[in-house]
Amino acid sequence: MRYAIAPHGVFWSIQGEGHLRGQQMAFVRLAGCSVGCAGCDTDYSVHNRIEVERLVQLVAHIIPQDARDRWVWITGGEPTDHDLRPLIRELRRGIPGVSIAVATSGKRRIIPPVDWLSVTYHGGYELAQRFGHELKLVDGLNGHSLTEPGGQLDFMQY
Repeated sequence: MRYAIAPHGVFWSIQGEGHLRGQQMAFVRLAGCSVGCAGCDTDYSVHNRIEVERLVQLVAHIIPQDARDRWVWITGGEPTDHDLRPLIRELRRGIPGVSIAVATSGKRRIIPPVDWLSVTYHGGYELAQRFGHELKLVDGLNGHSLTEPGGQLDFMQY
């Protein structure tokens, strides 16, 4: 299995938003995005295609030996454009004590065995993902308003 990686697709940083804000973690930014937000200025083009085993090696290499927690945040683009099961399975197999988070738009349903699921609703589509650990709404994104969510945001936390 090969994954399409965006430019600067594997890096170590600090989570800057949501409940895990401030947590150091490895990020895996997958290329491609089927959501198609108007005015998006992020480059999700394919920079490289990497075998899953090599991708796990890259991630394991950037996690500091003395890291208290071993989080991997899979993001994109839209990560659910890819089959995440082999990547998640190999991350768990190749990195002892890893915790895995996925960020998605919620356009497609995802039920992988993850430790944290972050859904950011972008508006303009039926929200297929109805559960997760956090729901992020960005006021003004694609004309979406927090004062008029339209009733389809009956989101459950699990």
